[in-house]
Amino acid sequence: MPLNTTDKKSIARNAMREVRHCAIAVYHGGGKERLVTHCYEVKSVRLVKRCDMSIAQAGQIDSGNKAEYWLFELGYARPLPQPLSMSGLRAFKFQLTNAAELLTAKNWDELPRRYALLK
Repeated sequence: MPLNTTDKKSIARNAMREVRHCAIAVYHGGGKERLVTHCYEVKSVRLVKRCDMSIAQAGQIDSGNKAEYWLFELGYARPLPQPLSMSGLRAFKFQLTNAAELLTAKNWDELPRRYALLK
């Protein structure tokens, strides 16, 4: 994730470094809403220049790009008991919550906000 994305949303660097779980919403089977089906353990979060990322990390080498990116090292994936739906526009949405709340919610909008600035 580009550092400038979290900067635009006023997300503090220490909050990013404290992320312990990650859930990603994706489209399934041509549907119109995105679903979160798994919660991943986050082993580490660090800032890395795009040019220093490997092809395995970034999909392609971009040796001229000096922009900083948040690099998440993911661990095991835990399936959610029920998919979490996220409808609406294809906008970047970032939410800090805890894994227990992620496991019980049915919709993105049900997740409680941990930081007032992330609304």
